[in-house]
Amino acid sequence: MNQGTFSLSFFYSNHNRGPTFDVKNEDYPLSTFLRNVYFHDKYTMEKLRAYFLDSKNTNTIAITVLFIGALIFYWPTSTLFPVHVHAWTQSDRLAIALCFLQNGFDFFHPCNFNLITRHGITAVDFPINEYIIACISYIFKWDIVTVFRTYMLLWGLIGLFFVYRFFGLLTRDKLKGLAMMLFTYFAPFYAYYLNGFLPSIPSFSLLFIGLYYILSQWHQPSTTKYLKGIIFLTLAALIRLPFVIPLFALLCLLVALIIKKREHIKQLYFPILGLVIVALYWLYNQNLSETYGSIFLDKFLSIDSMDYLSTTLGKIRLRWGGEYFSPYHYLLIAGSIWILIWKTVNPFHPTAIQRNILYFNSFYLLGCLLFFKLMGQQFVDHDYYFIDTFFPVILLFFGLGISFIAIKKDYQNVAMALFVIFTINMGYNTKVKLNERYRTQNKDRAKIAYRAFKDARLLMDELEISNDKTVLAIDAVTTNTPFILMNRSGVAVLSTDSVSIKEGLEYGLDYVTMIDTFLFSDVYMNYPSIIKKLDLVGQTSRIRFYQPTKDPKSIQFFQHLYHFSELNFNGSFDSIPNGYSNLSPTLSQEMELNSSIEYGLTYSQIIKSEGPLPIDVVVDADIWMPDTNSTATLVVSYGSELYEPFYIQNEIDTTGVWEHIQFRTQLPLNHPEEELKVYFWNADRTYMKYDNFKLLIAK
Repeated sequence: MNQGTFSLSFFYSNHNRGPTFDVKNEDYPLSTFLRNVYFHDKYTMEKLRAYFLDSKNTNTIAITVLFIGALIFYWPTSTLFPVHVHAWTQSDRLAIALCFLQNGFDFFHPCNFNLITRHGITAVDFPINEYIIACISYIFKWDIVTVFRTYMLLWGLIGLFFVYRFFGLLTRDKLKGLAMMLFTYFAPFYAYYLNGFLPSIPSFSLLFIGLYYILSQWHQPSTTKYLKGIIFLTLAALIRLPFVIPLFALLCLLVALIIKKREHIKQLYFPILGLVIVALYWLYNQNLSETYGSIFLDKFLSIDSMDYLSTTLGKIRLRWGGEYFSPYHYLLIAGSIWILIWKTVNPFHPTAIQRNILYFNSFYLLGCLLFFKLMGQQFVDHDYYFIDTFFPVILLFFGLGISFIAIKKDYQNVAMALFVIFTINMGYNTKVKLNERYRTQNKDRAKIAYRAFKDARLLMDELEISNDKTVLAIDAVTTNTPFILMNRSGVAVLSTDSVSIKEGLEYGLDYVTMIDTFLFSDVYMNYPSIIKKLDLVGQTSRIRFYQPTKDPKSIQFFQHLYHFSELNFNGSFDSIPNGYSNLSPTLSQEMELNSSIEYGLTYSQIIKSEGPLPIDVVVDADIWMPDTNSTATLVVSYGSELYEPFYIQNEIDTTGVWEHIQFRTQLPLNHPEEELKVYFWNADRTYMKYDNFKLLIAK
């Protein structure tokens, strides 16, 4: 048997021997495998390690791994519109780049397509990336989504290369630098955003480029390198404001060194200048926000108590714990923490550079903790805030930990084997996580909205609606996606509660659009009066377009309105339309079911269900039940194909008071003429009152 040939896919033995490796179809315990590597493949592994340690070879390996990983991870998604995890924020960034194409490349008035801000102009962190992307797309006539993803990916790969260079320089071991690069590359959440649309990626890359030059300056004093480092750190902070924390951390480190040694006073000027530049742009941004508004968060979402902190951390762990890192990452981090603790409690002599990194990162951590105190609520729903704060801190502590490790020559082969095993498994885990994030279900709202608004642009062109017309997108899912896809500006109503819909309609925009999938379930059910405010002007199977109604008394909201009635039982039959039966002989202010009434109010109509759209049946009513013994049922039946009972007692929260309830169902598609009946059934002859009855049958 050739013991130098082995497969790196491992599994767990049924005989509790621990992890095993498949070697020529024979099971070897992990300990046996490692002994074989050490004793029998010692020469091969030493040659492999020598190849890795050669500076030119290691650089080539790092670049090769980065680009092979990019092809595997990102080629399938290089042209995808942002409709997956955090589509909202990512599409906002895409909108800013697109808007530069339309506003004459006015850098100092960045805009988007959502008119909740004045003229769509919005305050935003230094949008240099979006500006460059717009320029590239304009000059070469390339698709801006592909340009955006490719641009961000290149920035990410450059940043990873400097992670490799930084930690290679810190540890004086290029192989450790390569390990840190792969550790970063294969963090699942970071890998997801690497070819996305968020500024966190270029800022992260600029951070490590800057840190590399500062570390180089500590090794070989050079004003040029130090100035380069400050420039890159300043750019990182301008592009994504939380990255101002490392600038402050560097300033704190320099102040501490000055207090201790009375040195480095002149070095203070550069980070102070960087902070002044960031502050000046922040003030300009505040002016933009006050003058025009902002689509981005501009307030603190702080954590105010220990109980809330505990709850927040629990939510973050449950939602993102498996996304931040793989189990292999956590194992390595735990080992690094143990090394740092062991070095702290035992006398050791770190180099001056290791000590500087330790102090710098401690200040960095304190800054991140303060930021978390002010913005902790955001971490629950936005995993990319971790890139902006704690991710670089963890990398620096982890890298510092492995810089203290000196692997004895006898164990270097084993270390190399473990490095390869961990790398392959981390990479595989990351690919699985990426596939999960890019997998969409048929009921995914962002995907449904994306398809609908793609239809909307074609429909608007068919209806000859000009590009300068504004659109209110109700139930838009994201703030900018509808308008990017429609190539129009407008206002997005993200919540379908009645207050939000009313506020949206008050903008008085030219057109209103709604996604057909959510029209009845989310819009009409929450705000029934909308059918009297809008007239249908066109639709596809996915989306509908409306204009403000000219005649509120004539309902033109639906493609086909079969029936609509509002019954207020006020003692007169005059207001009861045809089709109703089982009316009380003497109408009072409300109707009732009691021990002598089995069937209450009934509506019937002959209907033929045809075409691609289903017919919706929606009932609204006010219900009063004296106690939990009331068992009345609302029934919708359609020939022999549909019998759907709604058990009213299940919808009532409190007895003895009036409560409003809603029921909705859909008739079977493509069905011949049958009788549709909607009625109250009081099988147990219990008592119940009902009033303000509304019935809608439409599609």
